[in-house]
Amino acid sequence: MSLENHHHHRRGADAPQSFDGTSFLPNVAELHRDLKPINFSQASATDSTGALQFSPIKGYDTKPAARVEAVAAAPAAPAETHDYIVKRNDNLWNIARESLTHGDRHVRVDGEQVWQRIREIVDASRAAHPEIRKNPFFITRGEHLVIPGAADAPVASVPSGGSRRGHGSSTAAADSRHPERGDAGAGSAPIADGGHLAHAIKAEAHRQARKIDTVGDCARGPRQTLEQFGIKMRPMPAVAQGQLMERSGLFDVVRPEDVQPGDYGYRHWSARTIRRRGLGDLGDSFIVTDCNKKGWQAANDHMFTVPPAGGYYRPGIVFLRPNAKFYAAYQHYKETGEKTHLS
Repeated sequence: MSLENHHHHRRGADAPQSFDGTSFLPNVAELHRDLKPINFSQASATDSTGALQFSPIKGYDTKPAARVEAVAAAPAAPAETHDYIVKRNDNLWNIARESLTHGDRHVRVDGEQVWQRIREIVDASRAAHPEIRKNPFFITRGEHLVIPGAADAPVASVPSGGSRRGHGSSTAAADSRHPERGDAGAGSAPIADGGHLAHAIKAEAHRQARKIDTVGDCARGPRQTLEQFGIKMRPMPAVAQGQLMERSGLFDVVRPEDVQPGDYGYRHWSARTIRRRGLGDLGDSFIVTDCNKKGWQAANDHMFTVPPAGGYYRPGIVFLRPNAKFYAAYQHYKETGEKTHLS
């Protein structure tokens, strides 16, 4: 029983009139006689820098501890990769998506996961193909790309993070599948041909988008569309393609409020997107297929509603419209089969 308990249970007549604690302690004088004085002047609590220093305790080894050599970590095993030979009509978006899903159509991946894999492929392949860093979508048949992971790896369990469309676009409106519907929007025909060329361009943009349907190589659909009208460009990012078209003299810049179907638009990625994806300013491009109360409907390598400013993109879109020089080049192509090359 503790001291407090002992005192607590002695109540009434049994409790002592006073308590000095001496009956419960050994002889303090005897304990004091056995104690040796401590010379505090010999103990140094700190050194000149103020760091704590303590004298070694008697009986413990005061020799310096054996030096423990740092053990270098074993080098990490190189990540497994496999070689991929580019086939006809291949594009980097589909190659990256295929490497994530391994052909299983039920495995869904979102746009950011595919962009991450594209960056991995570019980084792994740029030693053999330095140009791929500047223009990831300029790949040609027969080229060898380095793909992360084994070629016969099991299907990855990749959760879907959103719409398959990715690329910063919203879900395509139902009317975008029918270019004949909706208000034609403000503005006149691009050239004096009754608007037939504009209608033909938007119809071809729809056809190319349905044929490609990749999401990711947004410059490809407009480029292949314009090639059907005799204007040929090599594969390049959307921003570079738009700037080349703007300099060519075959297009006029139009205001956003005057946009109509058949016009071409391009915009830059935001600084945040450029940093996150690490691939430079690839940007976005498309051909307008409809203008109505829902906004601009468009097609590039897929069909979609043009997203508002913000998100992946910098505010502002440059819109271009084919002019009389474009029409002359198109007529020359129809008569001779010779295409106008922009470079």
